[in-house]
Amino acid sequence: MSAADNIYHRVFIFSQTQKDKMIEIEKSRGNVSPVFGKVIVRGTPKVYTDIINSRNNIRYPDSRVLIEGDIRTIKYTETKIGR
Repeated sequence: MSAADNIYHRVFIFSQTQKDKMIEIEKSRGNVSPVFGKVIVRGTPKVYTDIINSRNNIRYPDSRVLIEGDIRTIKYTETKIGR
C-alpha cells in the first residue's frame, strides 16, 4: 500500500506565505494573536501551517515538509485559528 492510499498518512508543512495570509485574515476578524499548531520534529517543536494527505496537495511554492508519516504516531498541537 502506498502512502497516498493510507488513510492515516499525513504531511505537516510550513509556508511563510500561508502563515502571513492566515495572520492577516485573523487580524481582520479581530484576533490579534492567532495560535499556530506545533509538531515535534526530532524532539523540537516546530510551527506548522497545514496538515495535508499528500505532497501533491501543497499549495504554496515556499512550503517545506516538516514531517510526514502516520498521524497516530506524530505528536502535535492543533492550530487555534478560525474557531
